[in-house]
Amino acid sequence: MKSLSETIQFAQKLITKRSVTPKDDGAINALKSKLSKIGFINTDLTFGSKKNNDLIKNLFSIKKSNKSNGKILCFAGHTDVVPEGEISKWQFNPFLGKVSNGKLHGRGASDMKGAISAWVIACNNVLKNKKLNISLALLITGDEEGIAVNGTTQVVKWLKKNKIRIDHCLVGEPTNPKYIGEMIKVGRRGSLSFSLEAYGKSGHVAYPHLAQNPVTELLQACNMLSKLKLGLEAKNFPKTNLEITSIDTGNPTSNVIPSKCKALINIRYNTRYTEETLLKKVKNTFLKSSC
Repeated sequence: MKSLSETIQFAQKLITKRSVTPKDDGAINALKSKLSKIGFINTDLTFGSKKNNDLIKNLFSIKKSNKSNGKILCFAGHTDVVPEGEISKWQFNPFLGKVSNGKLHGRGASDMKGAISAWVIACNNVLKNKKLNISLALLITGDEEGIAVNGTTQVVKWLKKNKIRIDHCLVGEPTNPKYIGEMIKVGRRGSLSFSLEAYGKSGHVAYPHLAQNPVTELLQACNMLSKLKLGLEAKNFPKTNLEITSIDTGNPTSNVIPSKCKALINIRYNTRYTEETLLKKVKNTFLKSSC
């Protein structure tokens, strides 16, 4: 199918852009160029600063309908991707977009450059064949995989300020377990990221009585968090889960007890919880202990 071929080709072009958060590497410009050719009006929306290493490129693009009061159907997505890790561990280079055995391989092929490409090509096909009574739009951000403060949050503020109302929104996140069209979800779980830090006293491992090891304290705290009960179920959403993703001291040597230790934690939560209730549960966990 021609449209499928076009979708793969454009997805490959996006995949070649190493847009690891917060870097863009030309991904937004490649998307803008494609959208301009099919009649979309692009608005660059950049937030953050280079100084803080959080300068994020975003895009709002719209193809207005023939009706002055036409509603807006918007695709929401992101061009940034998570780090690729060790490239040597990949079967194919993560930034080449190799097609093998009927599958597209590369960082962002599923999440979510493939979805962006599919929407753009679908819009192109629809606009070729009919006049629409609705406006088609894209809200594309560059920090969804990061701290997510200069992407969707800021773009939505800009939309509100400019009195642009999105009536319907399709999020292109990968949701099907095995096959395309297997399911459509009504939303995504919330994400709460935070860190824990423990402070001690640095010293040589040969004289532990002269030091205080913060790693031991932090491991105890992490163990308590891993046992936190978050099992409330919610319709249409999986259970809430807490994951400890990093424990680090920044210690370059093995014979020195560090002075501090830091853990990174992420909670993916369903509609039975809020950021406030989760933080309260975390704080209460430590208040009830000697940790």
